[in-house]
Amino acid sequence: MHQEIFDVLDSTNTYAKLHMERLPHGSVIRARYQKAGRGQYTRTWQSTPNENFLFSITFKHNLTIDTPTRVETIMIQTLQSFLLGFGVHARHVLPNDLFVGDKKLCGMLIEAKHEGSTLASLVVGCGLNINQRQFTNLPDATSLSLLTNQTYPIDTLFDAFIEQLFQNLNDQNMLK
Repeated sequence: MHQEIFDVLDSTNTYAKLHMERLPHGSVIRARYQKAGRGQYTRTWQSTPNENFLFSITFKHNLTIDTPTRVETIMIQTLQSFLLGFGVHARHVLPNDLFVGDKKLCGMLIEAKHEGSTLASLVVGCGLNINQRQFTNLPDATSLSLLTNQTYPIDTLFDAFIEQLFQNLNDQNMLK
């Protein structure tokens, strides 16, 4: 797996899209902090440095019309399974969020590039709140730390999560 890790980026999705041509299929772009994290529509994603999962994955090969839906489903299932390992039961809220009760824990942004009627590439971005405990003007946000009253080693946890995600993507032939 090709992985690029940055201390600061504007947005992992923006970076992935700008560098799609040189990035291998299945690249992981990770930021410890995003200055301009994005969500669906014109929403922003707020994050404190070094406290959350902020990443995007590139898809470039064997793309079909149902690839975005298949990748989203695998992401959601993997995130839910991962969180369940900490006793956290997250539910999927359309279009692409995970909530615990009435609090948002995770958001995804899926961006496709088409060439004519062909899906040329796909970037799947994800923000999962891990250790962040304060959210400015976001009363409906939560984190794994707030839900479990623990603090987690971000890098170790991310490595375990991404390994599980890539295993699930490989099992569904999404990384060929």
